[in-house]
Parts: sequence; C-alpha cells; structure tokens
Amino acid sequence: MGRRDVKLQPAFIDFKEIELKSDRAVMRESLKIAPSEFVLVASGSLDYNKGVELFIEISTLAIGRPWKFVWIGQKRKTGFNYYIEQYIEAQKSAGNMMFVGEKDSDYYDYLNVADAFLLTSFNESFSLASLEALALGKPIIAYDCGGVSDFLSDECGYILNTRSPKDWIETIALLQQHYSKYQFEKLKDIANFYSVENQIPALTALLAAPME
Repeated sequence: MGRRDVKLQPAFIDFKEIELKSDRAVMRESLKIAPSEFVLVASGSLDYNKGVELFIEISTLAIGRPWKFVWIGQKRKTGFNYYIEQYIEAQKSAGNMMFVGEKDSDYYDYLNVADAFLLTSFNESFSLASLEALALGKPIIAYDCGGVSDFLSDECGYILNTRSPKDWIETIALLQQHYSKYQFEKLKDIANFYSVENQIPALTALLAAPME
C-alpha cells in the first residue's frame, strides 16, 4: 500500500511441540491404508474457506488410483457442514477418502501418515499447518492462497493458481513421480527457518527497532 513504516514478521512454530507418539506404519494400518498407497493429507476446520469441496472433488476424480485422502479437522454446526456431510456421504463408497475429525495430542501422528500435504484453502495468511507438514518432511501442493508463497518453493512442492481438480490430479501424479527429490532434511530445514528459536529473536529486534 506504499507505507514505509510497515514491517513484516513471519509466523513461527515450536518444533518441541511436534512430537510423534505412534509408529507411522502402525498409524497407516489402523486407517486401513496399504503400504503401497500414496497418502494426501489436509488439515483444518471444515469450513468454506478451507476448500473442502475441492479436496472432495480431487479425491473423487482420483478413484482408481492407489491414493488415499485424509482430512484432519473439526466439524462445525453450520449449514455448510450439513451440505459437506451429505457430499461426503455420497462419495465415501469409493473408500479412498476419510475425515478423521479433530485431533489433539495425536495430531502429528495423523499428519505423519501423509506422503504429501494438500492446502486447498481460498485464503491463508501464512498456513502454519503447511509449515508443520514440512517439519515432518512432507512436500506440499498448495493453492496460491496468500502467505504460503513466502516459504513454498520448487524445493518443497508446488503452488497452483487453478482450482481445477484435473490440474491438481496431474500435479499430484507429477509430485509422486519425482518424489525422491524431496529430501526430508531439506524440507525440515525450510520449516526450521520459521521456528521459535529463529523467529523470536527477529521479532524482539523488530519490536526494539525505531520506526523509520
């Protein structure tokens, strides 16, 4: 907007909170996910902005592929949630999509079943869930919804400016084909830049600095 007295401070995550309590293979087995299946996880409350409809459309178009789609997040008592529940009910017979509800102490265990993370939101200020996925070594496919472009690069996934399920399917297939290029430590390093240890000193310096 042209103002010179506006400073940007990124959000940050606490790596100490990202604790895995269950074995990944055991978690996947408990969800009836075969070792050979490629798992796409999304996370967030089931509201319109999170792009739940797009997630369902992608999973529906992917029927017949060895992929599973998992959504972690809270349901709300809204008209939109009623609509989404009916939509899910109509599609769930294919068996490639599951909504596991809101998670607490086991949230990261569910996030860790992923091979890749999907961000289908219309708008996000930054997307801490995407950073948490990177911290667990998961590449990301995200809609160009805002702040995620600050940290997401070719090294850790794809940003799409389309909401066409067909385009998302093609991108997932491309990511799966080149999956070996996404190195766990590199993805974790990208997330680590936005850790408490790195960003609290930056925030402290920002607050102490005189405004220009």
